[in-house]
Amino acid sequence: MAAELTINKSLTANGTIKVDDKIVMSLFTELSTSANGTDRVTQSIQDKETYNKNQKRKSVPRLLPSRKQYGICRIPWKRQTAQQGRIPQMKLRNSQIISFLNTYAAIKTKKLPVKLGYAIKKNVSAVTAASEAYSAERNELLKHYAQKGENGQFLVNDGCYVIPDQEGYAKDIEELLNIETEAEIQTVSLDVLEKCDDPRFDPLTIEELTALEFMTE
Repeated sequence: MAAELTINKSLTANGTIKVDDKIVMSLFTELSTSANGTDRVTQSIQDKETYNKNQKRKSVPRLLPSRKQYGICRIPWKRQTAQQGRIPQMKLRNSQIISFLNTYAAIKTKKLPVKLGYAIKKNVSAVTAASEAYSAERNELLKHYAQKGENGQFLVNDGCYVIPDQEGYAKDIEELLNIETEAEIQTVSLDVLEKCDDPRFDPLTIEELTALEFMTE
């Protein structure tokens, strides 16, 4: 059997949130330039002591209490006040939606608690339109930034689009990732999420837990 090396190229950006000159939270974004690549956004707590001291002042996003041991932060979202009997409206950034859908592709074959599995499927449907709009706009950006050959097709080098102005592309992609969409999100309690620790179900990874935290009460 012949071995094959696949190289996936991407643009990366990272940042930090400081409180009194102390780095409290780090953020990392990976923007794929590959034809079939995906974009990822992750956040993590670096200084838990300073973070906890600033929770009440809301200087930084809050942690889910049961996730402190992992150092995972809740990805910020805006929850709208829902009328009685209706699913709450939330404003989600495209970065959160893409992270959630990427995670769903990995966990949809896992055995999950019924309430969790149902909520995930409902939320996939709720954000699909936004994801499709994101993909369509991303393709428009590629048309603008990616180099084309004489036949009008995008040039590909080592499985990646050739993008001369990578700085401009990264800036526009960042703006696209920060666009918010309002959606009806089915939430679950922490108790439901933590049932995945039961031997009857498949466990979730730290990355999967992070991507699902927006739908956790």
